[in-house]
Amino acid sequence: RAAASGLGFALPMDSVRGLIEQILLYGRAMRPALGISVAPAQVLQQMGVEGVLVLEVPPGSPAHHAGLRPTHRDIFGDIIPGDIIVGMEGRPVRSYSDMYAVLDDRRTGDRVKLDIVRDGKATSLTVVLGDRVAGVAEE
Repeated sequence: RAAASGLGFALPMDSVRGLIEQILLYGRAMRPALGISVAPAQVLQQMGVEGVLVLEVPPGSPAHHAGLRPTHRDIFGDIIPGDIIVGMEGRPVRSYSDMYAVLDDRRTGDRVKLDIVRDGKATSLTVVLGDRVAGVAEE
Protein backbone atom coordinates (compact mmCIF):
# COMPACT_ATOMS: atom_id res chain seq x y z
CA ARG A 1 0.00 0.00 0.00
CA ALA A 2 1.45 3.41 -0.98
CA ALA A 3 2.29 5.88 1.77
CA ALA A 4 0.97 8.78 -0.32
CA SER A 5 -2.42 7.19 -0.89
CA GLY A 6 -5.21 9.75 -1.07
CA LEU A 7 -2.97 12.76 -1.70
CA GLY A 8 -3.72 15.10 -4.57
CA PHE A 9 -1.93 18.06 -6.10
CA ALA A 10 -3.28 21.14 -7.82
CA LEU A 11 -1.36 22.76 -10.66
CA PRO A 12 -2.17 26.01 -12.46
CA MET A 13 -3.71 25.10 -15.83
CA ASP A 14 -1.61 27.75 -17.62
CA SER A 15 1.59 26.04 -16.46
CA VAL A 16 0.38 22.62 -17.52
CA ARG A 17 -0.95 23.89 -20.86
CA GLY A 18 2.43 25.43 -21.71
CA LEU A 19 4.26 22.22 -20.84
CA ILE A 20 1.83 20.10 -22.87
CA GLU A 21 2.29 22.36 -25.89
CA GLN A 22 6.07 22.09 -25.59
CA ILE A 23 5.98 18.30 -25.28
CA LEU A 24 3.72 18.01 -28.32
CA LEU A 25 5.91 20.36 -30.40
CA TYR A 26 9.39 19.32 -29.26
CA GLY A 27 8.96 15.95 -27.59
CA ARG A 28 10.02 17.40 -24.23
CA ALA A 29 9.49 20.37 -21.92
CA MET A 30 11.66 23.37 -22.81
CA ARG A 31 13.09 25.05 -19.70
CA PRO A 32 14.70 28.49 -20.08
CA ALA A 33 18.31 29.02 -19.04
CA LEU A 34 21.01 31.68 -19.04
CA GLY A 35 23.68 29.12 -19.85
CA ILE A 36 25.94 29.79 -16.86
CA SER A 37 27.45 28.01 -13.90
CA VAL A 38 27.19 29.85 -10.61
CA ALA A 39 29.38 29.88 -7.52
CA PRO A 40 28.14 28.40 -4.25
CA ALA A 41 26.09 30.85 -2.18
CA GLN A 42 28.74 30.80 0.57
CA VAL A 43 31.20 32.64 -1.69
CA LEU A 44 29.05 35.78 -1.83
CA GLN A 45 28.11 35.42 1.84
CA GLN A 46 31.83 35.57 2.72
CA MET A 47 32.15 38.68 0.55
CA GLY A 48 29.12 40.22 2.29
CA VAL A 49 27.26 40.60 -1.01
CA GLU A 50 23.80 39.44 -2.09
CA GLY A 51 23.11 38.07 -5.55
CA VAL A 52 24.33 35.24 -7.76
CA LEU A 53 28.02 35.12 -8.74
CA VAL A 54 28.72 33.98 -12.30
CA LEU A 55 31.38 31.27 -12.18
CA GLU A 56 31.50 30.06 -15.80
CA VAL A 57 30.13 31.36 -19.10
CA PRO A 58 30.57 28.69 -21.80
CA PRO A 59 31.34 29.98 -25.31
CA GLY A 60 28.22 30.16 -27.44
CA SER A 61 25.84 30.24 -24.46
CA PRO A 62 23.10 32.88 -24.16
CA ALA A 63 25.11 34.56 -21.37
CA HIS A 64 28.23 34.62 -23.56
CA HIS A 65 26.33 36.32 -26.39
CA ALA A 66 25.01 38.90 -23.91
CA GLY A 67 28.49 39.66 -22.57
CA LEU A 68 28.33 38.22 -19.04
CA ARG A 69 31.79 37.80 -17.53
CA PRO A 70 32.87 34.70 -15.60
CA THR A 71 35.06 34.42 -12.52
CA HIS A 72 38.70 33.95 -13.52
CA ARG A 73 42.31 34.19 -12.33
CA ASP A 74 44.57 37.08 -13.24
CA ILE A 75 48.22 36.69 -14.30
CA PHE A 76 49.29 36.57 -10.63
CA GLY A 77 46.86 33.73 -9.83
CA ASP A 78 44.44 35.90 -7.87
CA ILE A 79 40.75 35.08 -8.26
CA ILE A 80 38.79 37.87 -9.96
CA PRO A 81 35.05 37.58 -9.29
CA GLY A 82 32.82 37.54 -12.34
CA ASP A 83 29.58 39.43 -12.78
CA ILE A 84 27.14 39.32 -9.87
CA ILE A 85 23.48 39.08 -10.89
CA VAL A 86 21.50 41.31 -8.51
CA GLY A 87 18.26 41.71 -10.49
CA MET A 88 16.23 40.22 -13.32
CA GLU A 89 13.35 41.95 -15.05
CA GLY A 90 13.22 44.58 -12.32
CA ARG A 91 12.98 42.00 -9.53
CA PRO A 92 15.78 41.73 -6.97
CA VAL A 93 17.96 38.62 -7.09
CA ARG A 94 19.43 37.91 -3.67
CA SER A 95 19.86 34.15 -4.13
CA TYR A 96 19.54 31.25 -6.57
CA SER A 97 15.88 30.83 -5.70
CA ASP A 98 15.15 34.43 -6.73
CA MET A 99 16.86 33.81 -10.07
CA TYR A 100 14.98 30.56 -10.67
CA ALA A 101 11.67 32.23 -9.78
CA VAL A 102 12.17 34.71 -12.62
CA LEU A 103 13.34 32.00 -15.04
CA ASP A 104 10.32 29.84 -14.22
CA ASP A 105 8.06 32.67 -15.40
CA ARG A 106 9.84 32.86 -18.79
CA ARG A 107 10.24 30.75 -21.90
CA THR A 108 13.15 29.81 -24.12
CA GLY A 109 13.73 32.70 -26.55
CA ASP A 110 12.45 35.41 -24.18
CA ARG A 111 14.61 38.50 -23.68
CA VAL A 112 15.46 39.13 -20.02
CA LYS A 113 17.08 42.24 -18.54
CA LEU A 114 19.78 41.41 -16.02
CA ASP A 115 20.99 43.91 -13.45
CA ILE A 116 24.58 43.08 -12.58
CA VAL A 117 27.51 44.36 -10.58
CA ARG A 118 30.76 44.26 -12.58
CA ASP A 119 34.01 45.45 -11.04
CA GLY A 120 32.01 47.17 -8.30
CA LYS A 121 29.80 49.13 -10.72
CA ALA A 122 26.11 48.55 -11.47
CA THR A 123 25.12 47.97 -15.09
CA SER A 124 22.58 45.93 -17.04
CA LEU A 125 22.53 43.50 -19.95
CA THR A 126 19.84 41.79 -21.99
CA VAL A 127 20.00 38.01 -22.45
CA VAL A 128 17.96 35.92 -24.88
CA LEU A 129 17.17 32.80 -22.87
CA GLY A 130 18.30 29.45 -24.22
CA ASP A 131 17.09 25.95 -23.50
CA ARG A 132 18.19 24.16 -20.34
CA VAL A 133 19.53 20.81 -21.45
CA ALA A 134 18.56 17.88 -19.23
CA GLY A 135 21.49 16.18 -17.55
CA VAL A 136 23.87 19.13 -17.95
CA ALA A 137 24.96 20.83 -14.72
CA GLU A 138 23.96 24.42 -15.24
CA GLU A 139 22.81 27.37 -13.16
